[in-house]
Amino acid sequence: MTPFQIIISLMMVATGSVNTIVTKMADLFCSNGVTLSEPEWHVYNVSSAKNQTSSPGVDYCRNATYIQDMKTVEEQNAALYSFRQFDHPFVQSFTMFVGEFSCLIVFKLIIFSSTRNGGKSPFEMGEQKFNPLIWLIPAICDSCATTAMYIGLTMTYASSFQMLRGSVVIFTGLLSVVWLGKKLKAYNWAGMFLVLGGLILVGLSGFLDKSAASASASNPLVGDLIIVIAQVVVAFQMVVEEKLMTKYKVPPMQAVGWEGFFGMIIMISISAILSATTEVGDPITENMKDAFIQLDPSKPNKSGGGLPIFLLFCGTICSIALFNFSGLSVTREMGAVYRMVLDSIRTIIIWGFGVLMSTPYDQNQKLQPIDAYTGYQVAGFVVLLFGTFVYNDKETGEVYPDTGKPITESLAAPLFRLFGFMKREKGISADDYSERTPLLGKSNKSVNP
Repeated sequence: MTPFQIIISLMMVATGSVNTIVTKMADLFCSNGVTLSEPEWHVYNVSSAKNQTSSPGVDYCRNATYIQDMKTVEEQNAALYSFRQFDHPFVQSFTMFVGEFSCLIVFKLIIFSSTRNGGKSPFEMGEQKFNPLIWLIPAICDSCATTAMYIGLTMTYASSFQMLRGSVVIFTGLLSVVWLGKKLKAYNWAGMFLVLGGLILVGLSGFLDKSAASASASNPLVGDLIIVIAQVVVAFQMVVEEKLMTKYKVPPMQAVGWEGFFGMIIMISISAILSATTEVGDPITENMKDAFIQLDPSKPNKSGGGLPIFLLFCGTICSIALFNFSGLSVTREMGAVYRMVLDSIRTIIIWGFGVLMSTPYDQNQKLQPIDAYTGYQVAGFVVLLFGTFVYNDKETGEVYPDTGKPITESLAAPLFRLFGFMKREKGISADDYSERTPLLGKSNKSVNP
């Protein structure tokens, strides 16, 4: 492995893990926002609480140094009308697209620097005869899916968020059959069923856990469900992207950048509309003014300011940009299989971080508590990971003698063969097929003049 490959591998694992962690951590910090009226405050904080006098979010923010330094309970209660957790998934989605759009800027700079003196582009560019608006549809899908997943992330644990994103395998497989007309092999179907089994196990950990809601996971079951449903949209997005990239030969970094560009426009538009038309307590709402006030970096958190949230947002933008760059580089340098292994390491890191770290305002509350149902989550992750390896495939290096199409097999095929469960398909080398093709063509001409 070359030094460059080691660097991009470490960068992919680090930035991918950081991206999920900083997004979740932003949800766990409180800061001053728009001051709510008493009716709005009750709708926002208390309506879901069983005793109607408090809520996990209020009790959690009350532990912050900013609130604890106040002399009286009356002062604290008054401050909590504006001091609350950061809950703006639409704005968070916007920052993610800012990170993606930066890939387009980097792409243009690389093209300019490599070709200005007559050099060759490092990317396979294709003819570049496409209208950028073709990336609007996948950008719309990405906007919907990302926002839904961020809403789910506010309700569940970061590790569950990362694990459940693996369910996209099921929906992508089904859509590729229906829309792209692909024929799935037996191992593809087996992988999809294994992933389904892993999802059930991870979901059981949230379903069986009847403990009280916390700032880290207010409703794990609902959050998990939202994340899984979002994968249907992600699958549709991936199928559309595959179709477009195959047709126009667009470099992945360029495609990501254009999706980021349109995603920014979509999210800022949706956020503005929701800010103008919705109120506190509506099922879907956003308040851009509140978000910007809570992001104010001019004051530290101990003074009620949003400096840590602002820094975490900067971390989101930088990490998503570097993750896209390093991920694409890993795929190009070492293949999709290696990238999948690194993705699984990300999940382990995120889970470990949650187990070790506490929430910002409650040292007794872990980001990922270990309880009687943790075993379901761990088992579900193992099954999900194995199912993903079974579903995905690689080329064996041989082709079918009659068609010349590459022969593929499951990534888990060597393990299956070790136990005698799967036989290797026999074919011929691509060179042998190319040598046979002219002879076959001559033979056909002699029979059918």
